[in-house]
Amino acid sequence: MHRALAQRDILSHVFGQLADEWDQTHMYHPDRARPKVTLRSAGLTCRSFQGPALDALWRTIDGSMLPLLRLIPNFRNIEGVWNLVGPVTGSMLLRYRVHASRVRKIRIHKHELLIKANVYTTLRRALGSALLPSLQELRCSFDHASPALCVLVTPTLLHVHIYLSWTREYVHSQEHSPHLYRLQTQVVETFLYDLLDNAPCLRRLNLKGNISSGVPSHILPGFTQLNCLTLAPSFRTGSPEYYPLRLTCEDFLAFSSIASLATLNLGLHGVEIPEDADPIKFSCLRELSLWGTPHSMHTVLNLLRPTEVEKLRLLVGGPEPYDHCQSLFQSIAFPTLLDIELTILSRPMNDVTDPDHRDALSLFASLLRCRRLKRVKVDMLMFAPISADDTMLLSMAEAWPKLVELDLTFTDGSSTMPTIRSLGVFSARCPDLQQLSISVDANSPFPASGDLPICHHTLRWLQIWADEGHKIKDPVEVAQWICTLFPSVQDVSVPGDEKEGDVKRMVKAFQAMRTVHEQQSVQSNHLP
Repeated sequence: MHRALAQRDILSHVFGQLADEWDQTHMYHPDRARPKVTLRSAGLTCRSFQGPALDALWRTIDGSMLPLLRLIPNFRNIEGVWNLVGPVTGSMLLRYRVHASRVRKIRIHKHELLIKANVYTTLRRALGSALLPSLQELRCSFDHASPALCVLVTPTLLHVHIYLSWTREYVHSQEHSPHLYRLQTQVVETFLYDLLDNAPCLRRLNLKGNISSGVPSHILPGFTQLNCLTLAPSFRTGSPEYYPLRLTCEDFLAFSSIASLATLNLGLHGVEIPEDADPIKFSCLRELSLWGTPHSMHTVLNLLRPTEVEKLRLLVGGPEPYDHCQSLFQSIAFPTLLDIELTILSRPMNDVTDPDHRDALSLFASLLRCRRLKRVKVDMLMFAPISADDTMLLSMAEAWPKLVELDLTFTDGSSTMPTIRSLGVFSARCPDLQQLSISVDANSPFPASGDLPICHHTLRWLQIWADEGHKIKDPVEVAQWICTLFPSVQDVSVPGDEKEGDVKRMVKAFQAMRTVHEQQSVQSNHLP
């Protein structure tokens, strides 16, 4: 055997790659089990492989604690339910201890009903420590009927992702029981307090579902090492009295007290922030993601105005008046912004006094002040029809000279669109642009060759959106425009247009012709 294979760190790296492959493959993929089978075989090959292979094999537990618990001799299945039969002695736990110390990540699916609930607490007492002493990442969906997650809390935890689901009794009850709701709230808060006391190094906390109002301001500030926080409350239609989470100024002040917080992700189904509230500055916050209504987002963004946000993700839903959407655009303009992704999922509320089409340039006016932007992605396919022209693209190219990626799509039915000719402003003013996806009218006549400057732009990926009123008529002219403005483009697409295939073929043909011409020019220059 080669000496390199006797080095444990090398073997750990190799087998770790297999564990990563398994972990990153979708749970329903037909070949997902293959890396696990390979690791098991490697562990049986020789003694030097055994330790590193088993470390990788047990690194992640997916779905249930059952595979690990079955290492305990008196853990048995009785009438379809797994339980510990009789007392648990130290000798029974030898194999469990060895492999439990290898687990770094666990995902527990909702309602682990095949295992009796008292198994976890009994085992915790027998071990005298956490069930998984080296656990770093915990992902679980639970309600008050789920296993007691406090038994999995350990000082080594770095990442916790919890979905706080509604109980089946709550969902199926004719009258949503306040008792069940309070019980769930107590379960959640007990777990979080236990996490606060026993996981001092926690870096990432993700809470989704039934979050009570006391969580943000009362508990979360205690996680002083937190880098990333996600709060995604659920909403149950018809039960507003049991949907308590409405973020307030006190909540945001509590978040800002976490000095290490760099990423904040919030679902804004409701906010209670007065218009005259003093702005709040987060010392380290650089990435902010919000989803909710335009008005709630506008309120929060104004509150965080002094914060030096660099990356902004906004998922906008809910029908509101157009002026709320306009206010949202105005509140986006953080001068430190480098990256923005805005998706609008609904049209503004109808108003007979409003115009049929909105002026895109007036909407984007405030965003044009963000001179440092490198990545802009705005999806307005579900929004009201937009009126845009070449002037808008010129303004964008002049305002964002450092652009690397631009994705700008409008809804069908827009009265005017920028022309494909106007894309030349990006080749002239945005030299670093690599990806461009944009709604344009591609039917501009291609001029005589001498009327266009020679371009050497390095754009690699181009996607042209043509709505029903601006479908491609001449794929040859479109290909000429593309190859002239972006000669280095490698991937071109025109989604939804029946002539997309023709455009792609013509682009390849023009590029092949240029390559042949360049080769002939080089050869002619070398002739005596």
